[in-house]
Amino acid sequence: MKIAAIATLAASLLVPAGAAWAGEPVKAPKVKMGVHGWFYTDPLGDLGLAAPGRTPTAFRVRRANIWISGDATEHMGYNVLFDPSLLLTNSTLTVRGNVSGSAISSSTVTSSYAPLKDAFVYYDRGWFRLQLGQMKVPVSQEFLQGAFNLATIERSMFATSAVTGDFGFYRDIGALASVDLFGMGKWHAGIYNGSGANIAENSNAKTLVTRVELKPMSQLSLGAAYLNGYKRGPTDTAALFRDRYEADVKLDLSPIVLSGEALYGTDGGKAGNPKLGYYGQCLYALSWEHQFVAKFEGWNPDTSATGTSSQQQYSALLGWNWNVGAPGTALMVNYIHDFLPSATASAFGGFLPGGADDRLMTQLGVLI
Repeated sequence: MKIAAIATLAASLLVPAGAAWAGEPVKAPKVKMGVHGWFYTDPLGDLGLAAPGRTPTAFRVRRANIWISGDATEHMGYNVLFDPSLLLTNSTLTVRGNVSGSAISSSTVTSSYAPLKDAFVYYDRGWFRLQLGQMKVPVSQEFLQGAFNLATIERSMFATSAVTGDFGFYRDIGALASVDLFGMGKWHAGIYNGSGANIAENSNAKTLVTRVELKPMSQLSLGAAYLNGYKRGPTDTAALFRDRYEADVKLDLSPIVLSGEALYGTDGGKAGNPKLGYYGQCLYALSWEHQFVAKFEGWNPDTSATGTSSQQQYSALLGWNWNVGAPGTALMVNYIHDFLPSATASAFGGFLPGGADDRLMTQLGVLI
């Protein structure tokens, strides 16, 4: 009896009184799944100008997201996101090492498309939140939006890794702190390895980022971000300095919603080529089920290049969204007209008919 009494006293000292999680069994994790299936076609047969080697008409599994989340205590939890569909797209394995005869004395194996997207733990007090692990770096507002919350099938060119690498599309391993600004917005500050997602730290140089989000009135949202630091990928011999400047705005005049974003930056400091990406978007909600969207965007990987050397690209989009069930479950159709750079289309400035590309994309998404 004395031993039991001592054990009870010790437990009462270790566990704070009134803790909501004290003595509760571990809760089962929550699992959510979402799939995006694509069908895209190039009616005019000129898709090869924009993406050499791509099939003019094809089906594709774009996403197969699996979210796993849960609470460890009253204020602590975790989030994990997998996307196995990434292994279906251009998966490659690279082995580097010192080869002697038929033996590899040391090697590093990396995958260009790893299925692990997010894996972080968090501590959340409402007004303050701290995340630690692999996550999205809070620079591009459009990239921070979940894929099942987008008004278009794909993000803008500057926020798509297939086009710009990690200019606006960027995950990394590190820590992020977020503070509530008296109910008018949030301020975020983070530090990251700079190596990118699914890559162990390979440099002492780090990447710093800060972002502020303000909502001065119910219809208006403003955001700005700044990134400064170094990146060293798995095959880089040295860390590369980079910076990013971002600004975004959203005006909700329901049933019309206007939004826009601009992102500017360099890789390699002053010696690097300045890059600029931006978009403007208008969404009209006829009803909850039917939405129409128009979007215009631009992307220039080197704003210092002019004339026939310019890589400036523009894209115009018209879309229709049909929400057929729960949020995130929808049929989306996008018609996209691209204006290609002269270096690709062999047309001065890239804006002649010979430098244009038309695409029709259809996406069916299911979120459960």
